[in-house]
Amino acid sequence: MWLGTLVGITMTTDADRRWMERAIELMRQSRSEHESKLDPLVGAVLVTNDGEVLENGRANLRVGDHAEYELIERIGHGKTLEGATLYVTLEPCRSRMPPKKGCAEWIVKARIGRVVVGVVDPDPRVGGQGLTYLATNRVEISHFDADLSGEIQKANEAYLAQARERSSPVPSAEPFVSSGEEKKLTRATLADLSQSAIGRFLGSQGALSSNVAEELYRRGFLGKSPDDPELYATVAGVVCLGQRPSSILPQCWVEALHLVGSVDDGMAPERVAPNGAEMFSGPLFDVIEGIVGFFRSRVASVELVTGSVRNLVAEYPESAVREAVVNALVHRDYAEGRHTTFHMFRDCIRVSSPGLAPPPITLDQIRNGTAKSMRRNNLVAEHARILGQLDARGAGLGL
Repeated sequence: MWLGTLVGITMTTDADRRWMERAIELMRQSRSEHESKLDPLVGAVLVTNDGEVLENGRANLRVGDHAEYELIERIGHGKTLEGATLYVTLEPCRSRMPPKKGCAEWIVKARIGRVVVGVVDPDPRVGGQGLTYLATNRVEISHFDADLSGEIQKANEAYLAQARERSSPVPSAEPFVSSGEEKKLTRATLADLSQSAIGRFLGSQGALSSNVAEELYRRGFLGKSPDDPELYATVAGVVCLGQRPSSILPQCWVEALHLVGSVDDGMAPERVAPNGAEMFSGPLFDVIEGIVGFFRSRVASVELVTGSVRNLVAEYPESAVREAVVNALVHRDYAEGRHTTFHMFRDCIRVSSPGLAPPPITLDQIRNGTAKSMRRNNLVAEHARILGQLDARGAGLGL
């Protein structure tokens, strides 16, 4: 049995299916912005709570504008979009150049409640960052049916191939010490990997084709022996893409506890709040989102006074909690047999990442602030970066 919570998976209704299909029709009608480079074909349908339907294809109103932006800021201008559902064939982009907003930021600004996405954009400028931003801002995320995602991929085959090439990892300028993340796991086969996690990572869907397998091999998530052409899953492959990593690596699960007392009160079973214990194991992205969701549903609200205005805010900033969780999972020692823990006490949150610092870093260097940044798991860190959970310098997610 898989322990944990799947993120962004809901049952498809007949209405959902109809609007997914309509978004694909609009995708096929959208225009490329440039003659000299490949642009994705994108279609979008917005259904308001009042049942009004707004629709658009990429660059249909003006060359250079994205489908979601035109739909929200031009077609939907002056309309009430709060709580609406957006069906879009490609993951909304996320701008990293304020004050310019990406489509994901326009969606949050409009208070759209749910986004149904066709395929994840493998372009490294997007690569999961849009979905992460939406989830962080409490937008519900769902996905197109697999057969419809296949149609989107086929129509955008050239663009997706070019974007995947741009997202290929480049050698890091940072020093790193391998913790054996490219090691063969004798009990792990390709069937142990999650196709949805692979699709999210590479921007593809469906069966594990030879092309997809070759791409995973090139990135280090699959391996093969010189005397055996059969591909096997590596430690990094299981950690990042495994359906049930803890069934292969027992240390690959996270214990999340919400405790009613302080740290000094201890962790006796009676200190665990009602429904305050969960175990998370699965693809790395899902585990991170599951733990952040655990925190979000249990964190206390406190009053913040700004001038004469009083607002209720979360007691701890979610961005700081997310960064602590990402760092604990990305940079932990996976050769260490203990599991990661996330414990919410009344007076603090404690995240435990197994293993000592990688040599030559020492505890004294960490304590006195002289330790230099070092990646222990370069492949796992690169996976997290592509999905928008970690920036290129390994400094966490800037929200």
